[in-house]
Amino acid sequence: MRKISLAGALFASVILAACGPAAPVVESGIGYGLVHGHYVGVAEVETEDEVITSITFDEYYLPYSWAKVSIADATANPSDTVSRTWKRSPTANPTTDYYAKFIKIGEKLFTATINGDAPDQSLIYAATGIADIEVWVETEANALWYVEQIEDNAFFLATSAGIAHTGLTRSDATSNVAMTKSASGYWTVLAPGLGWSGNMDAISTLLVGTTLDFSPEDFAKNTSGFWASGDLVSGATLTDFQDYLALALRAYENREVVVAA
Repeated sequence: MRKISLAGALFASVILAACGPAAPVVESGIGYGLVHGHYVGVAEVETEDEVITSITFDEYYLPYSWAKVSIADATANPSDTVSRTWKRSPTANPTTDYYAKFIKIGEKLFTATINGDAPDQSLIYAATGIADIEVWVETEANALWYVEQIEDNAFFLATSAGIAHTGLTRSDATSNVAMTKSASGYWTVLAPGLGWSGNMDAISTLLVGTTLDFSPEDFAKNTSGFWASGDLVSGATLTDFQDYLALALRAYENREVVVAA
């Protein structure tokens, strides 16, 4: 048998002690996509050795919100506006909203059309090569493009010629404050209600410490009104919870190693 000298053993122990345990692999990723039907969602995730250590969500308003105009502007500019009549629920009274017929986002000119009959009408903004912006941003690259235009303030109510419309003013109170839900105070409620930020916090709490080894389809609302999958119970109650989980998975799949400066 080969013997190891005492000096050699001491040298090896010093080397091992100096190296110590391997540093965790830190990765981060961002995901973009359509959430809750009318918003572009953004999820940012950070992991250590595959385990989520932090995750945040935000949402950017689509024209469904920010292209609204007042009834006064619509009355004064009938050829450059459209109206949509709809109901928030089957038992609610009909609501009529007014929108700019033309909007510009980046270099793309969109035109609004109204589908269906009142009080069940839907709004569609289309452009060359884009049949419906809310379907188009389901593709991640398109959602990222949209966020970049909003961040660059490259969007406005337009004329058919694609220039800023001087007779129309954006009238949506929330998106006029800011173009993200986090900054605009969207769905703010008093405790113990959750509202938007409380629901996002609940989803984040659920996901931190996991490796996202489940799918959105695994979750359904339990008898207490919380989204759950077996023994895995979230504190979230909002509609379309599954959209946000899918967005988190997209961010997780997009991770890259964080390189220290």
